[in-house]
Amino acid sequence: MGGGLRGRPDRHRRARFEALWPTYLRAAKAEMSDGAWADVRTHGALRLLPYLGDTQVNRWTYGVIEDWRGDMLELVEAADIAPKTADNARIALMGFCRWAVRNGHMAFNPVPEVKPLRVEDVRRRFLSCARSHGYFDACSAAYRPLARTLVGTGARISEAIAFHGRRLQSDRRHTRRQPAARARHEHRHQDEGDERQEAPHGVHRRTARRGPAGHARRPA
Repeated sequence: MGGGLRGRPDRHRRARFEALWPTYLRAAKAEMSDGAWADVRTHGALRLLPYLGDTQVNRWTYGVIEDWRGDMLELVEAADIAPKTADNARIALMGFCRWAVRNGHMAFNPVPEVKPLRVEDVRRRFLSCARSHGYFDACSAAYRPLARTLVGTGARISEAIAFHGRRLQSDRRHTRRQPAARARHEHRHQDEGDERQEAPHGVHRRTARRGPAGHARRPA
């Protein structure tokens, strides 16, 4: 039994990244949202395992992480990935190293001391008014109304999807979103108005004034 206990840390120290990564993912799934966990898994499959998979994590130094960062820089310079993507992969790697240190697979975490890639402030190109109609024509029929809403209002896609006809106030110049509470209030009064028009003799069933014992009063 004593020999087995002494051998266990040795196996930990010899563990390779590709062998530990699935174990880390199982542990991380309990601590992350589904979206964040899926992003970490993707970074591992595309940008971590292909470069570090066959290395022993207990031998990772600052130089190993810098070499990996250099590989990411080459991908950025080749326009294969964005600098932000490489930095997000670095964050995923840092999370793995924290877990590995906590579980005795590594003596220290070298990632924080290796700075992220420099992200230059690049002026983004926007869709001009002259090109917007060509963009709309290229959209599918199902997507075109959403595309016009996004371009015309500047709303986020999550906001545009949540739009409802009764919650919009429009004229020829602008469109303004109504608060949900106000939209429900006006919709309720609109329904009452429609029902009032349908009621016979101009008397609304809901709003007729009540007399004693719940009998409706006669109009004066």
